[in-house]
Amino acid sequence: MAEGTEQAAPTGDVSRKLARLLESVAKNKPSLQHLKPAEPASSAPSPCRPPALKKQHKFLTPTEETVKPLDYLLHMDIACYKITKKKTLPNEVISYDLPDGKVEIASSAYGMASSWDYDLVIMAVSHIAAQMKHYQAGRGPKPGPYFRPRLSQVLKYCERGKGGKQRKQLSDALDRLSTTYVRIERARHVRGEYLEFKSGECLIAGYDLVVNPKTNAIEFIEIQIAGSTYREIAKGKGFKALLLHPDYFKISSGVGRVVYRLARQAAGKSTATWGFKTLYQRSCSTGTLNEFCRLLRDLIRENDLPEYKLVKVHGKMGEMLTMTYRGFALEEMGYPGEKSHDA
Repeated sequence: MAEGTEQAAPTGDVSRKLARLLESVAKNKPSLQHLKPAEPASSAPSPCRPPALKKQHKFLTPTEETVKPLDYLLHMDIACYKITKKKTLPNEVISYDLPDGKVEIASSAYGMASSWDYDLVIMAVSHIAAQMKHYQAGRGPKPGPYFRPRLSQVLKYCERGKGGKQRKQLSDALDRLSTTYVRIERARHVRGEYLEFKSGECLIAGYDLVVNPKTNAIEFIEIQIAGSTYREIAKGKGFKALLLHPDYFKISSGVGRVVYRLARQAAGKSTATWGFKTLYQRSCSTGTLNEFCRLLRDLIRENDLPEYKLVKVHGKMGEMLTMTYRGFALEEMGYPGEKSHDA
């Protein structure tokens, strides 16, 4: 072939082989995509691809639907917080014995959580438990342990006033709840055996605040409830809790809140009697027994707790309190009642 002349096109067998090869490549194109040549580099910088986002927690946000307050049944006959607003009790430890165990409460530099701080726990637990009930009935997604209400929703649910003071109080309450450590030892009958259970954790596992930078106001409160509480709620058998009267949040006395929770747990729809000294031991009170008894007598005299009527009686161990459901007739089971705790 002379130099500078064009090469002749393939003919005969060569042409047929080339046609078959091209046909084979066309049929197997998807499996050969990885053999495509790289695209030519561009002088312009390629846009940055954002990093993969971490899996976000599913926060439960309360709706306009009214959710009734719930309290954890196994903890309603004890106080796992202080019952006074006056003392902050930083870096303190309070412990008291029970007939079936022991309770120890330790605070941090932020102080010890109070009964009013614990209202946030009741609100979070109540909403998550209600959503879990919907989930188990196939009417909604499974909630996680995270609860994210607006500040206005917290103030309304917990019967709080509005204003900057309430915002600061809620922020301080979250510090105390997340650092107040509660250790509980209790014995229970399980399948015919008497077993001792020990647990220890803070009243909430953690929190976040979402603040509006323009107004410096709290917009959202993000609460992670305690791990053991969430595990109880998530059980398929149901959460062992009792409904509280909505007016519970209006009880202004720390002693009154202790008595109401105990009445709800021990008396239920009937009646129960407890000794003054026993109530004092379980109340986590930082005052003297005499001061506690004086406050208890004042509470009995006012007799305005939701659902329950209070009567002072005398027993073998001294003064005792009978708590009776207002719709229950005492004569049906004898006065002062069959459920008596005089230890």
